[in-house]
Amino acid sequence: MSAPYKLVYRTINGKRITLDGYDCHNVKSTAGFLFQSHTVKSVKVTDKYKFVFLRLSKNKKGKVLQHLTVNVPSKFAALG
Repeated sequence: MSAPYKLVYRTINGKRITLDGYDCHNVKSTAGFLFQSHTVKSVKVTDKYKFVFLRLSKNKKGKVLQHLTVNVPSKFAALG
């Protein structure tokens, strides 16, 4: 059985890394931690149906792009 949540993050040099997880809140927490790194450009947390629970992106200067931000409370993950 595959994990129900995926964390995909991209580094500033274009590398794409995918991690799996079993708890939406913990995966989102890990994504937030990774996003704080100056080498991470974007993070996204989805479920197995591709529903986005978290998306954060930065521009080249490291400023958060608010218009691309998505943050759905983890409590809604249990409803699916």
